[in-house]
Amino acid sequence: MCIRDRDGTVTETSIANLAVVRDGQIYSPPAERVLGGVTQSVTESLAQQADIPWIKQAITASQLQSADEVLMMGTDGGVWYVNSVDGTPVADGQPGAVYESIRDRFDEFVGISVK
Repeated sequence: MCIRDRDGTVTETSIANLAVVRDGQIYSPPAERVLGGVTQSVTESLAQQADIPWIKQAITASQLQSADEVLMMGTDGGVWYVNSVDGTPVADGQPGAVYESIRDRFDEFVGISVK
């Protein structure tokens, strides 16, 4: 379940920060509108290392539903992708290129060896 602000923009979920990917760029709500997350901070740094632009701006429900990718970030799960929003697949329901790049870097950062 996503949390919406009074203006209807999407901010976060009850367990994770979220971001949308459009045209190879990551968008997340402004810092003053969400609870800061350590995992999101790490993910932002990893995106910067990968030269993936990260833009802080309000995210509308329609932007969430039409995103190329939707990322979730939280202590329990690290970084994961969203395969559908309100029952509609995000892209083809599979992980996208930005997620794959971030996830590989995240796994390396936390010392997970994936074969």
